[in-house]
Amino acid sequence: MGEALKAIEEQVKEGTVRYIGISNFDAELTKFALSVVRDARIVSTQMPFNLLNRKIEADILPICRENGMSVLAYYPLGHGRLVTSSGKFAEAVKKIQEDHPGKTVPQIVLNWFLSKFDNVYPIPRASNPEHVRENTGAMGWKMDEEEIKMLEQSVS
Repeated sequence: MGEALKAIEEQVKEGTVRYIGISNFDAELTKFALSVVRDARIVSTQMPFNLLNRKIEADILPICRENGMSVLAYYPLGHGRLVTSSGKFAEAVKKIQEDHPGKTVPQIVLNWFLSKFDNVYPIPRASNPEHVRENTGAMGWKMDEEEIKMLEQSVS
């Protein structure tokens, strides 16, 4: 791994690669990568992250924040489990929709990232143009802390 990272770093020095990003590195491997890459910057990591899978908040996110790295969150809609609502989750979504009329469940879920984190960017799957249009509705507004907390508690 160290040799591969050094080779990529060399490509940055030569100008054939602009930035270095990693994917699916646990905390230990992320720290290792950061210790190996000295003359370039690792700018991002790509990790599974959503309201149902928040494991990286305890270890990966602090490392990224300390090192100026962005997190590209894949499966932000929980493999589709967060595109419909029921139970406590439905109640939370309905309350949020009262303050943000017209927002869909996926838009609210995607906005959670944008409202809560300054270095996390969801990368939702968009299999057709309608999904792309809907996903853009997650931008340009923010939930407040109370709404964020309510949403998080509704899935725990």
